[in-house]
Amino acid sequence: MIFMEMAPLRSRRLLRSSALAVTTGAALAASVLNPPLVQAQEAGPSPVSMAAATKQPPGEILGAATESRRVVRRQDGQVVIETWSLPVRLKQNNGAWAWIDTGLVEKDGALRPKLVKAPLAFTAGGKSEPFAQLSTTAGQSLALSWPTPLPRPQVSANRATYDLGDGAQLVVSAMATGFRYEIVLQHRPAKPLDLTLPVQVKGASSGERREELVDAQGRTALHASTPRLHIKPGRGTAAKSALGAFKSEQSGDNLRVALDGAKLDTAAFPVTISGSVAMPTSADVGVSDEGGTGDPSSPLLMAGGIFGIRNRVLLRFDTMALTGQRIIDAKLSVVNTDGPGCGEVGDGIQVRRTTSRWDPYNLTWANKPATTTEGATIVTQSHASDCGRRTLDWPVKEIAAAWASGSPNYGLTLQEPNEANTSDNFRELASTEYGDPGTDVPKLTVVTEPVPSPQVLYLAGPDGVEVFTAPADWKLDTLPVSSENVHALNGADDRAQANATTLAPPYFDPASGRVVAPATLAGKDTASQVLSGIAVDNGDADETLAIGFESEDSPAARTSAVAAPETPYSITPRYTEVANSYQALNAITDQVLDLDETIPAGTALFATQTWPQRNLVVVQSTDASAGLRKALADRYGTYNVAIWLRSESDRPHLNVQANPSAAEDSFAADDTRQKDTGKLNGGSVFTTRKSDNTTVYGACTTAFAMGRASDGLMVSAGHCAEGDGRLASAGIVEWTNWRDGQGTIKLPNQPTYYGDVSLIQTLLGRVTSPTIFIGDRNSSVKEWVGGRFSVRAREGDQYCIGGASPAKDPDPVSWGQICRFKVTDIAWKIEYTDRKTGESDGTVRWVQVGKKTGRCPVSGDSGAPVYTFRQSDGYVIAKGIYSGGKGNENVQSTCVSYFTDFHDVMKAVGKDIYKK
Repeated sequence: MIFMEMAPLRSRRLLRSSALAVTTGAALAASVLNPPLVQAQEAGPSPVSMAAATKQPPGEILGAATESRRVVRRQDGQVVIETWSLPVRLKQNNGAWAWIDTGLVEKDGALRPKLVKAPLAFTAGGKSEPFAQLSTTAGQSLALSWPTPLPRPQVSANRATYDLGDGAQLVVSAMATGFRYEIVLQHRPAKPLDLTLPVQVKGASSGERREELVDAQGRTALHASTPRLHIKPGRGTAAKSALGAFKSEQSGDNLRVALDGAKLDTAAFPVTISGSVAMPTSADVGVSDEGGTGDPSSPLLMAGGIFGIRNRVLLRFDTMALTGQRIIDAKLSVVNTDGPGCGEVGDGIQVRRTTSRWDPYNLTWANKPATTTEGATIVTQSHASDCGRRTLDWPVKEIAAAWASGSPNYGLTLQEPNEANTSDNFRELASTEYGDPGTDVPKLTVVTEPVPSPQVLYLAGPDGVEVFTAPADWKLDTLPVSSENVHALNGADDRAQANATTLAPPYFDPASGRVVAPATLAGKDTASQVLSGIAVDNGDADETLAIGFESEDSPAARTSAVAAPETPYSITPRYTEVANSYQALNAITDQVLDLDETIPAGTALFATQTWPQRNLVVVQSTDASAGLRKALADRYGTYNVAIWLRSESDRPHLNVQANPSAAEDSFAADDTRQKDTGKLNGGSVFTTRKSDNTTVYGACTTAFAMGRASDGLMVSAGHCAEGDGRLASAGIVEWTNWRDGQGTIKLPNQPTYYGDVSLIQTLLGRVTSPTIFIGDRNSSVKEWVGGRFSVRAREGDQYCIGGASPAKDPDPVSWGQICRFKVTDIAWKIEYTDRKTGESDGTVRWVQVGKKTGRCPVSGDSGAPVYTFRQSDGYVIAKGIYSGGKGNENVQSTCVSYFTDFHDVMKAVGKDIYKK
């Protein structure tokens, strides 16, 4: 809250209540609610029980499934999250999942894998045609040909082997997302090998990155790796003799491969020249101190030391489904194909959490990423080639827990515990390109326990409404929902608001993987209509996607925007009959907090929200007395309201820094969060002053630029600029929709409330920038804003908050960017309380609610940008403006954050976001 003289709590509440005096008591309920709907609850459909709304049956959780992830709920309620390093399943037209099968069968005159992500065909021999052709569903393709017709191959599982004579073979292997080709030389060829392989590419062109083919929108369509020479380490093998013996180059439509076998040590043979063409899904690569870059297309990975060469393996898995989960077990599983012996051998191989960025297509020993030994574990088991390949399992519970609580996921590193050890201590491991996607691919398995369900203290009945309690991390274990279902749910919500008297708030049911559209009987036909459109990938709270830059004119800032993938969807929601419409529930939600002087213990109420799964309104209160329970039942109906009993510490607070002198940091570097001296960026400190520029009221954070550069407009939280005519250090306050002690107000000519928003106009020729600061509290690194969310916030969404608070002792210091928050509730009305005086700061309508474990925003973070990072280019996607939170500790078990959805920001401002 910006510092100003406070009115006594009681008088301020009476002022707020007096405006409603003409409609208090029974008159209020009669004038605003739809009485037939309220009465129908008692005589119509049965109230949805707590158990029915929270209990989920065992089986696969369809809403969280992806091509590389499966989530299954066990009979005991525990959830198993399996994540592979590449796609292993594909969704069929009927919605069911099928396992990828790379086994080759002959069909239509070509060899084709049974089920893979990208259409693929190998030649059956005897024709002048490409030996391998890969296509994408978007229409790009690449075909690779041999200089002469190939013989009919020998087929084994996913491999086709063509005999070239003189101890040489061409081996082509089908993979889940592409193919690998290998030229195997069993012995030194009689003359130097010099091959020209014709390449045909359609619908794609060379990208900025090495080995990358992009589509017309600049999105990576295929990776065509440069062929490399592979020599398996062994005693007497002169691996370094390969230097200067091999080269590969592409010129126009031809790929040239040349090898001078005379330069190789005899013991080097057999040798393999290999390359691959695949969709961009590589998640593992090996690197050694021998020199050169790692090969993401290699089927084998080497970890540990062999013949004096140090090796590391880097792996990465999609762990967004772990956010907020209670981890009880986790393991990394990788197939071991060779080692120094069988059984317990040597010091073993250690798995560590990787802590910095790495590029699988540009990885060397010199630029390998940093790691931490926190949570590291060692496996000493070894399976040499003569004892058969088996799986090695590393326990990684602590590492998984770190990701679940918000630590950035840069992946895992497999290495020797002590790389100074000169003895052989290695493990040869199967990569994602090795073989069968279902059994051989590196895999992360995590077991979680569900957050306990709310517990009912008093059942709804003649003595009043239901009362329940819930753990602090309630709903934090909500699993991700597919982009298609999120967009369909958004469409269902738009439809419900447009038909508010017959339809009710919709929701997503993870057990069935369906969007549910509740409605009264009169709204059945409308609610059941098909929802269709185009789903856009709005990114995720993965800060590792953004590289950022310090100057908009630097080479690092020249990263081109790459449009997010779009997926058509057509989804039929499941209809369920309910008694309360959208209008009836919203009326209750909006009224209850304004009745605190007319009902028993009314001042204990501080938040309201709808619970779509139960078709009722939840009232958060620090009191659950018999008088309050009965008063709510008499006013709204026994089964239309439930009390969520909370403690005083659960009351939300505004996060304005009350000590603005701390923001006057003369030691901060220029053009950083703490001293934004260039173009005005989001995520930086600003202060509000009187119009005479004398008294400083408080410090907050800028959010996003709006409109165009020439508009010079920046948004922040409304309470950060409360009061007319105040000057902000970033410009002048055009307007704010916040009034102290009252909260959100309707702006002129606007029909409803739009959260907590203010608009700042820059001054003195200063312009805004389509960027925000990312990184820590003192960061100078920025990232482009690529757009805003295509849909409103939904449960399960993850996001980052980029606060700039310069708070100093006794307040905790801001962390800057904090990611892995998860939306747990939408459309809350809450009353903010001053954390020092306990008085009301005002009521906000409406905000979204998110939680996380670990680091929390602090005073001065109000107004901060709420956002995600786009997968295609790492650009920022605006999601909202941070308003306030629960508590002010910078580390606690569960943080709660409240933000205004960006769609409400746009409606309030009348402009869209300023984007790159």
